[in-house]
Amino acid sequence: MNNDIRLSTGFFHHPKSVKLQRRLGPEGIVALLQLWTWAANNRSDGGLSGMDAEDIAIAAGWSGEAEKLVDVLVSTRFLDGAEGSYCLHGWQEHQAYAAAEPARVEKARKAALARWNKQDAPSNAPSMPEHAPSNAQDMLVHDLGMPQTKPNQTKPSTREEHTHDGSRGSCVPLDLSGACALPPAPLSGEDVSERQDGARQERQKGDYEFSLLRDAYDKARQEGPMAGRQEFLSLYHSQEWPGIDELVHAVEVLVAEDDQFRRGFAPGLGKFLREGMWRMKPRAPAGEREPEMTPEEAEGKRKWEELRRKVREQTEARKRGR
Repeated sequence: MNNDIRLSTGFFHHPKSVKLQRRLGPEGIVALLQLWTWAANNRSDGGLSGMDAEDIAIAAGWSGEAEKLVDVLVSTRFLDGAEGSYCLHGWQEHQAYAAAEPARVEKARKAALARWNKQDAPSNAPSMPEHAPSNAQDMLVHDLGMPQTKPNQTKPSTREEHTHDGSRGSCVPLDLSGACALPPAPLSGEDVSERQDGARQERQKGDYEFSLLRDAYDKARQEGPMAGRQEFLSLYHSQEWPGIDELVHAVEVLVAEDDQFRRGFAPGLGKFLREGMWRMKPRAPAGEREPEMTPEEAEGKRKWEELRRKVREQTEARKRGR
C-alpha cells in the first residue's frame, strides 16, 4: 500500500491550483489532495472508471454539491475523461512511484516466495570441492587430470626504454598483461561536481526510503522518527540490501499475518533489520505452530530421514531381487 504521494513545491502557486481555489475556496484544494491520496491507495493507476460524480465527491471528502466539484476539476484539467471514465490528469507522470505500486507488490511477493521456498528446501546439496575450477578452461584441465598452471602474479615491474634523445628512462610500471599501466587522468572540476551530486542524490534517496520503511513499521511498533536509521543505512550500503519494496512488503505481511506483530510484540526496527527478520515467515499462534528446532536438532532430523530413505531403498532392492 502506498504511504504517500509527491507534491510539487509550486503546486499552490500553479495557475490551475489558483483557479481551483478561486472557484471552490480552500476546501476545493483540500478535496483535490484528499482525492489524490485516496487514489494512491485505491486506484493506484489514476483511473476512476465506474465512478460517478457522487463517488468522486465521497472519495475527495467533499460535502458540497458533487457535480460542481467534478465540473470544476474537469474545467481546471485536474480530471480527464467523462462520466464513468474519469481519470486523474497526468497521474502516471507525476505520481510514477504510486502508480507502480501493484508491480512493486508483485515483485516483492515473488521475491519473498522464492526466499521462503529456498529456506524450506533441504540443505543436503553436494558441496563444491575446496579448490573448485574457476572457469571453463580450468574445468577442462581439472577433468583431464592435467597439472594446472597459474599466471604469473608477481608484482608489476618496470622496464627501460630508449627516449627520443638517445638516453634511457624508466617506463611506467607494467601491469599483469605486460602493457604499460598509465596513471589515471586527474578529475576535472565538472567530474568532481557530478560525483558530489551523485553522492548527494544517493543520500537523499536513502533518507527517503528510510522514511517509507519507518512509516510502514510504525503500524507494528511506534518509535522515534530516527529509530533504526543506523541499522537501515548499514544494510542499505551492504551487499545484502533487498530493496525498499521487499522490506516494506515484508513488514506489511508480518503486521497482517504474524501472531506476535498482531499482538503488539514487534521488535524495534533496529533489531528487525540487524537480525534480518524480514526474511522470516509469519508465525502462527503458539498453540498452532510447530515447535522450533535448534540447528543441531534439525541436522539430526535430516540425518534420520536420510537413513530411513536408504533403508527403504535397500528393502525395495532386496524385494526386486527375489
